Amino acid sequence: MGLRPQSFTVCSETGDVMNFYQLTYFIEAVKSGSMNRAARQLSVNPATLAIALNNLEEEVGCSLLERSHKGIFLTREGEDFFEDAAKILDIQARWKNRKQHPLPGFFDVNMLCIPVIYNAVSADMCWKMAEAMPNINLIPHERYVSEIHNAIIKRWPELIIVSCPRGEEESVTVMADRMGLNHRILLEDTWKIFMRKDNPYAEAGSISLQTLRTMKGVVSSYHLYNYNNLQAYDFNNVIYLYRQRAALHCVAYSDRFTVQPSIARFDTYITSNLVKMLDIADTTFYLEYILLWPKAITENRLYKYAVEFITEYFYKLKDN
Repeated sequence: MGLRPQSFTVCSETGDVMNFYQLTYFIEAVKSGSMNRAARQLSVNPATLAIALNNLEEEVGCSLLERSHKGIFLTREGEDFFEDAAKILDIQARWKNRKQHPLPGFFDVNMLCIPVIYNAVSADMCWKMAEAMPNINLIPHERYVSEIHNAIIKRWPELIIVSCPRGEEESVTVMADRMGLNHRILLEDTWKIFMRKDNPYAEAGSISLQTLRTMKGVVSSYHLYNYNNLQAYDFNNVIYLYRQRAALHCVAYSDRFTVQPSIARFDTYITSNLVKMLDIADTTFYLEYILLWPKAITENRLYKYAVEFITEYFYKLKDN
């Protein structure tokens, strides 16, 4: 790739300037899980990559990566920085594209969405929206279910994608009706098991509950509500992480498993072939994704288009 993005003016008190290429190097190093693999992907010398990452850590004033013979791991600060860096590069790409293709009446549509949607498909959905309707800029915002419920109560004025276990849709629809929101079920999903691809158990296409009870698991706090439903199956040997992507990262570089909705298969940890998705052999746990929006906003034809586009996007996911 050999990317050399332009510098942006975020300066420390000592005058250091953080560059887009440092963020690009950092993100590629995390995704690759190895300095050498990242250097090959970026077409740079490993020493150059190491120096850039060291300079980045000096500028932000904390350690972002833990390096060992097993690979590269994010620190807690690194997890937060990774998300911010990805957003910065996404904004850079979006504004660069906007400069190259100026459009009249550029229209922002904000969307709150749960972490698994935000991390797995929101970027692809936004790009396809831009291709289909270039003057609509769909902007996703990652929020946990409890935060989304609070936003609904406070009358968030735009689009929302939330999830609930199958059979509990009524609680969501009742809340939507009370708050003057339209609602639409986008997709029914199932919970799957994810583990590192070279884990011996990953050779099969499914794994039993009995086997899972003997293994160590990891789950993000986003999934606590749904995961607590699984505690009846004695999945008690787990650690809890704050972020959904941190759970996938932990699984990619350890022998643990994680429980995630199957839509997580579009996450880069899975598409890069670091993590494999397995069925739970002897049971199935269902959840549904629900789109909510204020009834009044579909009077605007662009909002109406966005609602229909998102609906169609999720319908197509059923076939993938």
